Order: sequence, then C-alpha cells, then structure tokens
Amino acid sequence: MATRENFIARYPANNIDESNISAENMDAAFSMILKLYYKLLDGPLCGQDLACFRKLVKSFEVRKLIYSQYSADWKIPDNASYDNYESYLVFGLCLAEQYEHTKCTKYLSCLLKLDDTLISIQSKLSIRQRRCLSEILLKELAFVRDLAEQMGIEGV
Repeated sequence: MATRENFIARYPANNIDESNISAENMDAAFSMILKLYYKLLDGPLCGQDLACFRKLVKSFEVRKLIYSQYSADWKIPDNASYDNYESYLVFGLCLAEQYEHTKCTKYLSCLLKLDDTLISIQSKLSIRQRRCLSEILLKELAFVRDLAEQMGIEGV
C-alpha cells in the first residue's frame, strides 16, 4: 500500500467529474465504458448493462488490457489498440462504483489489478490522468481498509 500512498502524495487527487474525463480519444470501448459509468452514478448495474460490465471485467482479468473495440462475442479485432488510458481510468471508476453499490469483492479484486496496471505505466499518463488515478486509489484504499476492519484485521 505504501506505493499507492506515495503516488497519491505525489499527485493530489482530483474530484472526478465530467470535466476531468477527456473524450478526445473516443473509441468504441471508451464510449461503452463511459455509458456504464454514467449509469452507475444512479445505482448498481443490472440487466444487459451488468452482463456487458461482467464481460468487460472478465476480459480485463484475462488479458490485463482494455482494447479499443470488441466484437459481439468479445473477441479482439486485429486492428484494436489498447493504449487509450482514459478507458482504464473510467473503467476504474466503474469498478469502484459497482463495488460500492454491491460490495462484491470480484469488482474490488479487478480494481486492484487495474490500479496495479495503471501504476506500472504511470509515466505514460498525463498529470491530469495521474490525479484521476489518485482519486481512484483513494477509493481503493478506503475499500480495503473497510473490508479489513469488517474482518477484524488490524494494521491495514
């Protein structure tokens, strides 16, 4: 956790809202993730939105990448890229929101992996993106501490 706390200290968190999310590199996956995020602001995902989100979670857990596009059966087209870091950030927000709504640890687990991925490529992120990542990391740390407290684990 020290690495995350050091990152947060170096890049003070921005409160994330529409003005912090850059849509300049809008691709199909980013558009889908952004729509899911806006729905999550009103409550937990359900129905087809939840099914789509679960497929995205599964895809990320297997590949550790978010691609610019997916086919209808979630295969990766040959021309798909994976370097739209806005997609990763908004996906992190989605994971945090869905975890907050449901307390399903699968989403927290995926968030931990996503945050590890983003920290490992932090040099490729803009300062704005790093500050958004700090906000996501603050949420992650709070979730882990709350979960540890509920389980009677001290020192987290």
